[in-house]
Amino acid sequence: MMIELIGVGVPRSGGGWLLRELSTTFEGGTLVAVGASTTAERLAVLDVVAGRRIPVEGRAWIDRQPLMPETVRKLRRAIGDVDPAVALREHRSIGWNVMIPGSPRPPLGALLRLPRPGPRRAAAAALAAVGLAGRFADSATLLGGADRVRVLLARALAHGQRHLLVRELDGAVPTHDVRPLLALLASLSHRPGHVAIVTLADPSLAIALADQTLVVANGRQVRPREDQLPSSAELDRQLRVLRT
Repeated sequence: MMIELIGVGVPRSGGGWLLRELSTTFEGGTLVAVGASTTAERLAVLDVVAGRRIPVEGRAWIDRQPLMPETVRKLRRAIGDVDPAVALREHRSIGWNVMIPGSPRPPLGALLRLPRPGPRRAAAAALAAVGLAGRFADSATLLGGADRVRVLLARALAHGQRHLLVRELDGAVPTHDVRPLLALLASLSHRPGHVAIVTLADPSLAIALADQTLVVANGRQVRPREDQLPSSAELDRQLRVLRT
């Protein structure tokens, strides 16, 4: 399983391009950090992968299937599109927030019916996978910012979504919470057939954690200069700090 972007072009409203001739492959088992000169460019990458926008040029392939109007609904089922700005239902438990579908307006039946044992087990397992074991019955009001992101990730996992997209992580949580969440995403993505992609205003936060970095400027992919990258000793130091 992988995600491929081949010559992808996404126009900018009012003229110009958010993405132009973008070609890259995100292999299964990788964490990808996306940086760009503008927020709109970063999010355009995720919008294509999530099936929110079908490129006007080129083609996106999700798990070897082309993204097009006929396939978009099916492909979206494999994508966990996590927006930390999405509000949880505060009067409900953490487990209930994980079990409910992630669509903006879940069907009324999904809100009213009592959860069956299977979804409850899946939600409990997903919470354990994101470091919130034992929090199923807690109220969502008790969650801090970083743990709210973990709940949204658990929701995607509980609904069987293989690929995880996280929007503007460093704009949603304090800097000291970004790297632990990136480390979690790395562990979740390092499984065959899984990809995690996160957009960051400061992609250097993902150094030593991301397997791949995509940087876009003026709509086109660019490569960071080698003199902008930290030394191997600095990378080792960052990893030691994170692990402690």
